[in-house]
Amino acid sequence: MTWITQNTYGFKQSILDQFEQLDADIRDLNNHVSQQSQRLELLSSNLVMGLFIVSVSTSLLLLTRYALELWLVYHPTGALL
Repeated sequence: MTWITQNTYGFKQSILDQFEQLDADIRDLNNHVSQQSQRLELLSSNLVMGLFIVSVSTSLLLLTRYALELWLVYHPTGALL
């Protein structure tokens, strides 16, 4: 082996090791991002379901209020049972 081959082997190996570490770091980051996106998807679906439930509950409360007002206005005695 020549002097250049001996001295550049360690340098090349160091670069390969750094690329392998970088590849492992990128895989770890990709897994982390994948997990976070699944959590975010679950959170957003829960929020949408919660907003739907609040919307339906509000609508039912308003309908009950209007029905009660109609009962009080149009019932012959003007009072509840």
